[in-house]
Amino acid sequence: MRSVSPLTILNRAQLGLLLIMVGNILYSCGASAEQFVAGRNSLGLVWLLQVGFAVAAAHFTRQWIIATATSELGKLEQIAQSAISVWNIYAYSPVFMAIALVIASNIDQPAAPLFPLVNVIVPFGILFALVRTFTQTVSRWIEQRTQVLRGGSEPEQNSTALLQKWLTALAVLHGLTVLTLFNSFDPTAIHTQVEIINNVLTSVYGALGLTGILGVKRAVALIGARTAEAHGEPVSAWTIPPQSSKRRSKGWTIVLSSVAALLLAAVFGLVVLGQKVQAEERPGSLGLPTSVTANGEQIYGHPDAPITVTEYADFQCPGCQWFATSERHRFLKSEIRSGKVKVVFADFPLAFHNNAVPAAIAARCAAKVEQFWVYHDALYVEQDKWARMDDPSSFFLRLARRLKVPEKDFLECLHNPTTLTQVERSVKRGEALDLPGTPSFAVNGKVVPWKEDGDVQDTLTSVEQVVHSLLERGSNGP
Repeated sequence: MRSVSPLTILNRAQLGLLLIMVGNILYSCGASAEQFVAGRNSLGLVWLLQVGFAVAAAHFTRQWIIATATSELGKLEQIAQSAISVWNIYAYSPVFMAIALVIASNIDQPAAPLFPLVNVIVPFGILFALVRTFTQTVSRWIEQRTQVLRGGSEPEQNSTALLQKWLTALAVLHGLTVLTLFNSFDPTAIHTQVEIINNVLTSVYGALGLTGILGVKRAVALIGARTAEAHGEPVSAWTIPPQSSKRRSKGWTIVLSSVAALLLAAVFGLVVLGQKVQAEERPGSLGLPTSVTANGEQIYGHPDAPITVTEYADFQCPGCQWFATSERHRFLKSEIRSGKVKVVFADFPLAFHNNAVPAAIAARCAAKVEQFWVYHDALYVEQDKWARMDDPSSFFLRLARRLKVPEKDFLECLHNPTTLTQVERSVKRGEALDLPGTPSFAVNGKVVPWKEDGDVQDTLTSVEQVVHSLLERGSNGP
């Protein structure tokens, strides 16, 4: 058998473990940043701290590989025991994470924790079973290879093949994680800067993890081949001196620390940027001035704009969803930004949409704390989740919590009959205009008729034509 270079093993293992650790740091920073932006600081810290488990396991495994490659067989067993102990602790990381998430979510949102205990038992129980099986395989492999390297015989049940299968499965999972990036290109979804950053980081985590795992997988195979050459004799002919490994260890620490610092700075810098541009990325307000009519209807655009376009919409209406998520940010954009047009959102829930009225009420309650447009966007983005629920009230409440709408004010508004009355009055005003359906539009109080066999895009084109005609005539009237 061709001799396996210990330098090759060391390089492959170190590079693979480095990529895996950097990937874990990236993923944890992205998940943590998303929690911090949402105001869940305790959960953000949990995501940052959880990376320590993977980093510790990778570090001690690397120390063991260095010992095997530098003829330090006297230390090998001691280092192996340390690595095995860390992997055994890592096996319980899902349990530690579940407990930490439950405690942190109760600290952040005591009235309605994001991770109640009942919701984490099953998923984290399954995760614990998988992680424990994997870590036991790694520990058994390290133990067996150590025995062989010290002159022991090859065990009947070689754990190398099983570990290779686990690494293949993990490589496939990380490869699938790369596809997370494509979530940012979903044309029906609205993404904030932070959400896009998190998708990118998750995809990079998958790519780095995939590359790193393949490197480790190859190193495992090389170690298996090298130890097989021992034939029951202690391996003492490795060619890398301990001094060389120490220099490599120092370089490893410097590289890892530098990468971690740069990633942390980049992630949190982008979070700050995301918070600044978040309002402009929301199609609802377009980063423009917002105000409210005397009837409680929401306006975006300059309040003194001479032309008023009123959208009569139903939160459960598919056409309204398409307009809100795909076209609103383009609709009359230059005319609105120039102060010539303002847009009013008026509730017109249709009778056959059972959840449209509760959704309209919830949005008006979010408006009480100046969160209407954010809530409006979220309702349309997640319409498919709540539209068919028998009772969507719990979903609307969770959405309010996620968007940092004060729970007490939100609940008081939901149960205030005045809010329902406002929605009903809005419906009556729409009925008085004999609206054909939703979404419908009126320009300066005059309804723009639907085209026969037309769609929402045709209606928008008609509205734009009416607005442009008024602007050309310099008239405020219909």
